[in-house]
Amino acid sequence: MAKEDWEEWWDIFVRDRCTCAYCGFQGYTLLTWRQLCIDHVIPTSVGGSDESINKVVACSYCNLMKRDFDPSAGRFKTPPDDDIRRELVEKSRAHIPEAIEQSYGRRSGEERKDFDRMMA
Repeated sequence: MAKEDWEEWWDIFVRDRCTCAYCGFQGYTLLTWRQLCIDHVIPTSVGGSDESINKVVACSYCNLMKRDFDPSAGRFKTPPDDDIRRELVEKSRAHIPEAIEQSYGRRSGEERKDFDRMMA
């Protein structure tokens, strides 16, 4: 990762208050912060941009479960403004529990507890 990337990431972590945009997991300690990453709201794998407005803080678990879900259904490469970005995050937030159930046949709370134990 280049120094320029870290500076942009730092700005995103500050903007999002080290909190997962999808589940609200907070990375305020070193142990919990290391479970956070940067996620593209509109994944680059489906044509999403690499601009800061298309990035949010996500915990590793939500990032893994979101996969390449495109909440814009191909309408955007970059959210045009913060309001649209929040709307797309909400769609992704609603998608994650469905993805968990389809993948594992379990409710998201049970799967999250297993993930947290593994990351500790």
